Amino acid sequence: MKRLLRILLKISLWTLLVLAVSYAALWWRFRPDEKGRVIPLFEKIDMAVLPHLFDAIPQATTTILYEGLPHQGWEVRFFESERAAKPHVEFHGHLFYAEAIVPSPQDLTLLAATVRNPATFEEWGGMKLCGAYHPDWLIEWRLPDGNKHQLQFCFGCHEVKIYGPGWQLYCDVTQDSYSKLRSTLEKYAKNRPVQKHR
Repeated sequence: MKRLLRILLKISLWTLLVLAVSYAALWWRFRPDEKGRVIPLFEKIDMAVLPHLFDAIPQATTTILYEGLPHQGWEVRFFESERAAKPHVEFHGHLFYAEAIVPSPQDLTLLAATVRNPATFEEWGGMKLCGAYHPDWLIEWRLPDGNKHQLQFCFGCHEVKIYGPGWQLYCDVTQDSYSKLRSTLEKYAKNRPVQKHR
């Protein structure tokens, strides 16, 4: 009986220790920052990296677009059927149709000018109530040295995720720039089924 009690006591102590460590880890991960935001796991929101993108765009030898699959939450039936039926590629955990689209010279200029304007982006403001981040489009700038810079743009939450060699950024897009980017990119939609609520 004493042996059983000792075993139960050890189990209880280990359970309490695991629970305490788990609670501390969750509190540390999900504690609000000084602005009350809970930053999603693995995301970076330091705006200081933006000049890397601004400097890279004029050096790009190729700029291409990738159209995003339907929303993984709001359009799950279409997302699953499109994923099963059409070739796709994955970039940073999100799926896009495999066809690389080359925009017109005029739109290339407009996209570059909009993205290189510091007023286009603002610090990430916190989680949005739009059913989770989903990139509708990806813009990719390919440099002569083989490096790539990618910007994933979500229409629903007005957010972008930007990736460069060794850095990334999660931030918001201002309203004026959002309208310019969306109207330009939507002209190239050709794969994704059009849904009434989007």
